[in-house]
Amino acid sequence: MVAVLLGNESSDSNRFTLVTPKSENDVRLQATLGNQNPTGLPMGVVRMGERKGDYMDFLDFLKQRRSYRQYTGEPVEKELLDKIVEAGLLAPSGRNIKPEELIVVTDLKLLTQLSQCRKAGSQMLEGAGACIIVLGDEDKTDVWVEDCSNVILTMHYMASSLGLGSCWIQGRNRVSSTEDSTEDYIRNIFHFPKNLRLEALLSIGHIDQTLPAKEVTEELLNKVHRPE
Repeated sequence: MVAVLLGNESSDSNRFTLVTPKSENDVRLQATLGNQNPTGLPMGVVRMGERKGDYMDFLDFLKQRRSYRQYTGEPVEKELLDKIVEAGLLAPSGRNIKPEELIVVTDLKLLTQLSQCRKAGSQMLEGAGACIIVLGDEDKTDVWVEDCSNVILTMHYMASSLGLGSCWIQGRNRVSSTEDSTEDYIRNIFHFPKNLRLEALLSIGHIDQTLPAKEVTEELLNKVHRPE
């Protein structure tokens, strides 16, 4: 489990540095879901469902969760990014192998460069406050795609719970604006080894708009089949 922090504070933004936690106890999810706000920062426009008894109505949260592709351009606070990363590191993994490696990018020049990692669908990175690139070590497990998908989805949920907008940007099997694969385009920036394979990127930013909540429609319910 590795988080790589690359931002304005780094003197060598293109260097790929691995930082391994000393133990699993070093990774803790500090955020409290629900109406509490442990950061003291504005929760933004995404509000969690009301608690019922001792649990939060997770279904209400899922209805409010949306993908956001437009951001205010404000930097994302480090403490919020840390919570999102911690949530990703706590995502379930087959046999708890944890093949994921994360690159956390906050440098504006790098975000602009990453906005061209796909022919279409990645341009929002130029206005994002941060981006987390999710890689998987194919030497560790043959289900690195599934495990890394769990990681990015968990971080997407965590960003929403903190009032931030985020969007899953598919990277695997995609092509960049330079006609290279998206994976090779990003590898040429950060120089990570060949055994680390790109799954996706998560764009993150502050938002000043809300999208309507979703509902489970009859069309969606028709996707459920119950053999008798």
